[in-house]
Amino acid sequence: MSIIYIGKMVAAPGKREELEKLFANFKGIPGLIRFESYRQTEDGDTIMCIEEWKDQESRDTFFASMPQDQEATWMALLVQRPESARYKRV
Repeated sequence: MSIIYIGKMVAAPGKREELEKLFANFKGIPGLIRFESYRQTEDGDTIMCIEEWKDQESRDTFFASMPQDQEATWMALLVQRPESARYKRV
């Protein structure tokens, strides 16, 4: 059964477009079934992301393989670390 992560992130001032361009990298990742991002209408710098993974192992493998400099690039575009939670279908 697939797993779903719903995350919230806030782009640093003036960094939203650059952040959204990085979302294009979420294609062709082994085990990633779906990735969608949504910009909040009241605050355009707040973005919600929905990730659907084949299983937890696929997600863990992806994030464990991310080079530290790539993670640093992401973090430089954000106000704070993203918040996320795991969900399952009901």
